[in-house]
Amino acid sequence: LDIFINLLRTFPIKLLKLLLLLIVIFSLPISWLVKKSRKKEKILYFSLVTWKWIKQRPHFVALNLVENGYSVDYMYQTLYSKYMPDETAKLVDNPIKQTKDFRVKPFKIFPARGKFIFVNNVWNIIKSSFWNYDKIIFTHPNQIDFIFYKSLKIKGTEIYYECMDNYIGWESNKNAYLDK
Repeated sequence: LDIFINLLRTFPIKLLKLLLLLIVIFSLPISWLVKKSRKKEKILYFSLVTWKWIKQRPHFVALNLVENGYSVDYMYQTLYSKYMPDETAKLVDNPIKQTKDFRVKPFKIFPARGKFIFVNNVWNIIKSSFWNYDKIIFTHPNQIDFIFYKSLKIKGTEIYYECMDNYIGWESNKNAYLDK
C-alpha cells in the first residue's frame, strides 16, 4: 500500500484529473448510447442513512422514485474497514428488496487519517468518472467531495441536493458549506 501511495503522490492529482477528463470526453459517445438505450432514467440516491436503519425520508424518496418509473441505486456512506462490519446492520431489520430497478450499495470511505485520505480521494475521483447516471441526488454537502464533479457535468448528469437537515447551521465555516 505504501508503494502505491508514494507512486500516486508523485503523479499530481491535477494531471490525473486531466487524463480522466480526456477519457470521459472520448467515451462520451458510448455514455450517450448507454443512456439512450435505457428504458428508464437511472438515478443515484446518495444517502447518509444506511438501508438497514429505521425507515426515514431517504428510504421513502428512493422507493417513490422506483414506483414512478425510475431505476434507482440507493448508495449509503460507510467507513471502510475489513475488520469492523457495518454496525447499523444489526440495529433494524429493514429488508432490502433489490430488483433490476432498485439496488442498495454501500459507498466505502476510508477513515479520515493520514495517507488514507489521499488514497480515498484518488480512488473516488477515478470511480465517479465512470458513473453513468442520468441524475445524482446528494443528501449532505460533504458528499460532493466524493465525486469528480467536472466529469459528471461533461456527461450531462444532473446533480441535485436534497436538504435533509440544516447542516450549515451546525458548522463553524458556513461559507465552505454554502460553496458546496
